[in-house]
Amino acid sequence: QNLAQYQTWFGPAAYLVHAIQIIPVTPVTESLLEPSFVREEAPVLSASCDASPRCDEDGWRPFSTMAKAIVDRAGAWEEARA
Repeated sequence: QNLAQYQTWFGPAAYLVHAIQIIPVTPVTESLLEPSFVREEAPVLSASCDASPRCDEDGWRPFSTMAKAIVDRAGAWEEARA
């Protein structure tokens, strides 16, 4: 079978597809996620959250902020404080 799907079992939203690539977030997450991956992934996740109120309502925004902290600590801190 040659099927590729852009969705998760709990929803098709882009923030879901991208956030599950970085969870669970633990003290070693920063060591496990390559900065190059995060630089590519974080903007997509953030833009998807910005486009959907459900991202915040369902609690996915912090994963975007935590991923951002790997490559932009100051920016992530400001985002977390907002």
